[in-house]
Amino acid sequence: MALGVMAVGVVAAVAGILVPAAGSIGYRTMQVSGTSMEPTYHPGDKVSIKKADGSALRDGDIALFDGHDWGVQAPLLKRVIARGGEHIILSRTGTVTVDGKVLKEPYLYPGSQNSFSPPLDLVVPEGRLFMMGDHRSNSNDSRFHTDAAHGTIAESAVTGKAVDSASASDPDFRWAAAGAGAAVAGLVAAIVIGVRSKRRAVLPPPPSY
Repeated sequence: MALGVMAVGVVAAVAGILVPAAGSIGYRTMQVSGTSMEPTYHPGDKVSIKKADGSALRDGDIALFDGHDWGVQAPLLKRVIARGGEHIILSRTGTVTVDGKVLKEPYLYPGSQNSFSPPLDLVVPEGRLFMMGDHRSNSNDSRFHTDAAHGTIAESAVTGKAVDSASASDPDFRWAAAGAGAAVAGLVAAIVIGVRSKRRAVLPPPPSY
């Protein structure tokens, strides 16, 4: 019985760490350094990044990508505004239209909805993405790199997608602690039972009458 309790405790302790950790494979955490994604992410914020293929992204997703298409030798974090084959129009007042529909962008930094943007009328090339920051008046994004594939980036440059931190599981130390406690209790019980058994074994036989 005691050994059974100990075994169950060991299993619970190990499962509390390994099972959630297995679910976190493919995730990593990065720290935001700039202000271009405010108010969604502020400098110093930690963002969970899930490994993702650029071809699987959708409009509105926030992606981490290699900035080499823009001459930047560092990873960048921006929002997908339009994908390959979509027709995007930017007005000077900052209005964004994709395939004839004006985008509703509640995520924008207050006051940047009407920030100045270079006018643009573009069908995004296949295999590429048009990226913009949420702080439009403080984001060096696709709008300002039109000399390179009209400011778009290659889908292959994407290394991950920003996700809710709850999606990246951490080890459940409550289960681990409970399991470890059960394992210790089972071990102690097994030792006590073993000691008592040894004592019984060495006691002289009772006298016969």
